[in-house]
Amino acid sequence: MPLSLPGTTLVSRLVALLAVAMLLPAANALARTHSHRACAQGRRTCRAERGAVGARGSVHELGSLSARGSFRELGSDRVGTAAIPSRAPLTARQWQAKELHLFSRRSIFNAPVSGNVPLDPNSAPIVGNLVQQASTESLGIATTTFGVPIYIASKTQAPVYVTLDQDPPVPELQNAMSAVPLPPGAQAAAGTDGNLSVYQPSTDELWEFWRLHQDSDGSWHATWGGRLVHASSNPGYYQNMVDSSGNVLEQWDWGAPATSLALDGGVITIAELEAGTINHALALGITHTCAGVFAAPAQRTDGDVVGDPTCVPEGAHFRLNPSINLASLGLPHFTLMLAEAAQRYGIIINNRSSGFTFRAEDPTQFETEYGYNPYTGPHNMPGTPGALFDQWPSVLLHAFPWNDLQLVRMDLRTAPDMAQVIGTL
Repeated sequence: MPLSLPGTTLVSRLVALLAVAMLLPAANALARTHSHRACAQGRRTCRAERGAVGARGSVHELGSLSARGSFRELGSDRVGTAAIPSRAPLTARQWQAKELHLFSRRSIFNAPVSGNVPLDPNSAPIVGNLVQQASTESLGIATTTFGVPIYIASKTQAPVYVTLDQDPPVPELQNAMSAVPLPPGAQAAAGTDGNLSVYQPSTDELWEFWRLHQDSDGSWHATWGGRLVHASSNPGYYQNMVDSSGNVLEQWDWGAPATSLALDGGVITIAELEAGTINHALALGITHTCAGVFAAPAQRTDGDVVGDPTCVPEGAHFRLNPSINLASLGLPHFTLMLAEAAQRYGIIINNRSSGFTFRAEDPTQFETEYGYNPYTGPHNMPGTPGALFDQWPSVLLHAFPWNDLQLVRMDLRTAPDMAQVIGTL
């Protein structure tokens, strides 16, 4: 279709076309492809994954999350008074569940680390390694691709059977996936991870999946995943849990991330961004992590680095120096929002990824409800009215004060915690 520029002169049309031509190469240069591997320790399955992909065509992956928590504030001085589709607040209906503080208040995701928390003796060199990677790798936020779709199931939701595609079979995990309250129309995240989580408040159970898909006959399949019981008070990681009759409720090697930390832990939600505050730790995937060693409560690793004493273990918990006055640094608002969460709750390395990737909520449900992607807004462009993105994440995340991170004291492990916990459904 020819480009129509009504009401302009020939010269002004040529100028507009030239401007468009100049913008396209810059946008295309942002395109990146990532990949990472996640191998469950002690299992045969080796999982090839891809990280966030960002380009002008998928600005939600490399755009910055909005800073002021109000759809109408963003970019209003830049694009005039374009109308924004009306919608109910995100705290209404199913979106209120995104603010349900899952996991125990003492969990690794919810416990503050801004106080007198002891630091690791190797904090400085390991932070140095992290900073070096941050200075050379791409920085992004996974949303529409490799994000996390979070579904909330009603008490009356009919369960579905999810077939676990493993050879040899894993009967305990298959049993946990035999009655999943997956709502109709549920969609796993785009990208090779195929993640999805579903929480049922009435039973307080949380399911998560890796490579979930629905076949043409309507049947559901997944390559791996897990079920956390008592999710609202769960420590936020998988452990060996059985009921009083010896039936397996959880196992240490379950879970979508390579660490067996909960998939939903550390995910930035749409409701949080509108509220303008993140009240939990942030989950971060980085390019290179230690092989064969991890920091508890992580239960496993897909690390690749051998023989480097400064390597970053998966499960490592960083925080921003609590003595720093973040407000005085002149950070972009979104960067400040991340920094405030990192200072109070920290940043947890929960997986490998090619590049530094924070994970956010997949917007598919929001798009179905309101007709547009909340990250790019009704105009499908960061910085315009209604968009949660106001700039590219590569810009805002480079402004993050990485050098001021500190490493919380680690409990390094080379094997999972095999202790058995008694629980109930």
